[in-house]
Amino acid sequence: MKSRALRLILFLLAVAVQAVAGYTLYDVERQIRDARAAERAVDARVRAVEATLAEMRAAQRGYVAEGQGVEFWSARMVSLQQELTARFAAFRLAVTSPDAARALSSTAEILDNFGRLDARILADVKGGQRLMASDLIFADGLELTTAAQAGIEDARAREAQAIESRTASLDGVRLGVLAVAVAVTLLVLLALLPRARVPRARPETVTAAAQPSALERDLAAPVARLEPPPLPAETEELQRAAQLCTDFGRVSTMSDLPPLVARAADLLDSSGIIVWVADTTGETLSPMLSHGYSSHAIAHIGTLGRDADNATAAAYRGSQLLTVAGDGAMSNGAIVAPLVTPAGCLGVMSVETRHGGELNASTQALAVILAAQLATLLSPASQPSTARRGEG
Repeated sequence: MKSRALRLILFLLAVAVQAVAGYTLYDVERQIRDARAAERAVDARVRAVEATLAEMRAAQRGYVAEGQGVEFWSARMVSLQQELTARFAAFRLAVTSPDAARALSSTAEILDNFGRLDARILADVKGGQRLMASDLIFADGLELTTAAQAGIEDARAREAQAIESRTASLDGVRLGVLAVAVAVTLLVLLALLPRARVPRARPETVTAAAQPSALERDLAAPVARLEPPPLPAETEELQRAAQLCTDFGRVSTMSDLPPLVARAADLLDSSGIIVWVADTTGETLSPMLSHGYSSHAIAHIGTLGRDADNATAAAYRGSQLLTVAGDGAMSNGAIVAPLVTPAGCLGVMSVETRHGGELNASTQALAVILAAQLATLLSPASQPSTARRGEG
């Protein structure tokens, strides 16, 4: 592509797509964090309402217990009823799912019936009808509180289901945005690559007397099979990288990753890859995925501390690409690319290179692209509870 203006437009398009994708990914991560925080808040309000209900049941039993003061427990019940009203109202405000809101509406009616029942029980106790009051406490009262607790748990389950559905949808948006951004960027890179020129063949000079007729040319011309010109090595490498990034965008479970890591090792001419992920404290790195190493070798390597004196820990601390030069005969080199997300660096991808690949700018750039893909898939919001490793 010779037009400088068109090349500049394509470059600016790629930058704009990356900027929009980065902002969108950040916003999606924020929404997922907010949804999880809302879920924890709902759980806390449920526990508060259930604890108040349990105290109200105990206060009712105090009405008819021997040696207990009715006036004390009746005053205690009034305080608990006010507390329950406030906590239940806060719970209803925290709920966003329509199904959960309907469940809480039914529960509110049950709590109102419980309040009216308590007034009737207290009247029986003060009137000397302790036996009748006991029947109401241990029969109707127990039935109403059990039904109220079941309604509260049902509302919590429906709210949790709605939040889970919302976060799953956001995960899909995140993967789609990443796939589009990578695809557009690779297409722009392919468009900006210089194309090989095909030299034109000079027509041979033929005298008018020796020129064959059109029919003679058609009969004499051999039937040739046209072949497309071979692709430059750089273009073929980019096409393989583009297909690999597209397949990363289709990952739905951790079991899909090992074969993709194996393809990444082939693309980078690597004898082995280890994906290190930090723990929740950020102080320890553990191998989460690997290719080219046996399970015994991975177990022997173990974990790395954040302050370890090696390229892996240094790349994680600085969130930057590092290389280790090989000697070409006795040992291979290495490229260590950080796994960077909007929330920070969550680990690194270490690539053992052959034939001096760690010094190749294209290989370094491909390692950064693949590390960015893995960072999105292994971000804290989508990490599995149990790491799975692939072996070559």
